[in-house]
Amino acid sequence: MKFNNANEVRKWLRNIPFLKKEIELKIKFYKELQNDFDFSPSFSETSEYYKSQIEELQNKMKRLMEDVDKLFSILDDNERTVMTARYINLIRWDYIEFQVFYSRRQAIRVHDKALLKLVGQTVS
Repeated sequence: MKFNNANEVRKWLRNIPFLKKEIELKIKFYKELQNDFDFSPSFSETSEYYKSQIEELQNKMKRLMEDVDKLFSILDDNERTVMTARYINLIRWDYIEFQVFYSRRQAIRVHDKALLKLVGQTVS
């Protein structure tokens, strides 16, 4: 996916915590199912299926985090700090100044500049 504008970048970044949580929950679910079927030899195919699902989800999580790292590597330290606080740590604008040591307005300016830098980048 190629970002055509700042809104697309913002939307993708906002989904990261939810995607991570969803993947983690699915992995946990499949691990529980796999553990249930590991005790029964007659269900070895089912257990292998769950194992493959877990591996696929782990690869998906790895790709997601690689995309985040790739995007954030383009940014300078100040921009990376603001973007991490905002989208990874989910800190609201009202409290961001206590985390990044910028005023709210200055943090928003850094954020907007970072979004513009990310336009045109590609993620998987």
